[in-house]
Amino acid sequence: MNDNATHLKPGTSALFILAKKAGPEKIVEELKRFDGKLLQTTLFHQDVTRLRAALDKALKEKH
Repeated sequence: MNDNATHLKPGTSALFILAKKAGPEKIVEELKRFDGKLLQTTLFHQDVTRLRAALDKALKEKH
């Protein structure tokens, strides 16, 4: 994901999707209509665990 950060520019937005059941082909097809740049990566199990923990922490801090 750090490599993907180099593509982000000020004033733009990004959407990160963590999908378990939907295959990448289905997700890519659904996102095509937004005409954006699609960056795709696969995470190792331990990275998914760390990402979920970070997202949970951010949600708790926000509320």
